[in-house]
Formats: sequence, C-alpha cells, structure tokens
Amino acid sequence: MTSERKPRSRLWLAVLTLVAVFALGVVAGLGVSYAFRPPPPPDFLVRDPTAVLSPFDRFGLDAKQRAQARVIVERHAAAMEEALRVAFPKMRAVRLQLDADMRTILTPEQNRQFDAFLATNPPMPGEPR
Repeated sequence: MTSERKPRSRLWLAVLTLVAVFALGVVAGLGVSYAFRPPPPPDFLVRDPTAVLSPFDRFGLDAKQRAQARVIVERHAAAMEEALRVAFPKMRAVRLQLDADMRTILTPEQNRQFDAFLATNPPMPGEPR
C-alpha cells in the first residue's frame, strides 16, 4: 500500500509544482506587460484647455473673441482628447520607428547631434523622453 501512495503523492506534487510554475509565469507576464506598456496619451487639454488657442494668438484676438474661442475649445475638448487617446500610441510608434530608421543613415557625429537635439527640445505633449 505504501508503494501506491508514493507514486500518487509524487503525481500530486508534480501537478502542484506545474500549477505553481504556471501561476508564477502569469504573474511575471503581467508584470512585464505593465512595465512595457505604452505611455499614457497626452492630457494637455485637460490641464490647459487654452493650449489650442495659442496658434490663434497671432491673429490678435480681442478679449471678447478669446472668451468665445475658449467656449468653443471647451465644447470640443473631450472629443479632441478622445481622438488623441486613440491616435497617440500609433503616432508615437511611427515617430519612434522614423527616428530609428533615420539613425541608420546618420554618422556617429550626426547621431550625437540628434541626441542633443532630442535632449534640448521638448517632447510632444504626454510623451516621455
């Protein structure tokens, strides 16, 4: 009888080990996917709805026009944020691929200049550097 129990207990130990390894793999996979998730989309309109107005500053809007423009921007802010939330990850991926492809034709000195350019120029809203 003890000889039957030993193989059975080994089988259960093997099954429990397999389940534990699988569970740890799931946890590790979730951790890696969390660590390498894309950055959040820009939220500059939430922080400053008037950010969209700056291109219109060159037209010399008076106080009444600026107030009206602010109402217009606030009316469309949620739709713009949603459009950015959808498009931003794709735009960022394309820009990163473009940068990587361009680096293949640059000399080492030009790559250093490109790095300096990236370091001194602000990223797109919501994009970390």
